[in-house]
Amino acid sequence: MFNFFKSKAQREHEQKILTLYEQCILDINNFINAHQNPTKDDFIQLAVNAKIIYNLFCSVKKLEAQTKEFATPFVSTALGFYIEVDGIDEDTAYLKLKAIIDNSIDNLNNKVNTDFIFPSIKVAFLMSKLIDFNKPI
Repeated sequence: MFNFFKSKAQREHEQKILTLYEQCILDINNFINAHQNPTKDDFIQLAVNAKIIYNLFCSVKKLEAQTKEFATPFVSTALGFYIEVDGIDEDTAYLKLKAIIDNSIDNLNNKVNTDFIFPSIKVAFLMSKLIDFNKPI
């Protein structure tokens, strides 16, 4: 069905989600601009935050392709650092990065405050609990 006639509530819901997404992307870009010579840890932090953005917004139909396209290079770069710098195989690198991502998500779920997750992503995570991101927009 065509979405020509969205209700005011639907338009407001859509705008809230898009605003949260844009702020998350802005935080990532600001971090990149502030770290002209990024370390491996910086790349890991970017990958974790990008993956959380993906997890939060990938089910939003309007953003699903965009979130995947945005997150993939960060995750790939972090995996590359583990493989090249640490000299570990792809499977081990994947498991290591996945463990960091899972731990970060657990911290968000358990309301553990950490500077590892960017502020806008913390807000988006909390908002995803309040407003259903999976609701079609």
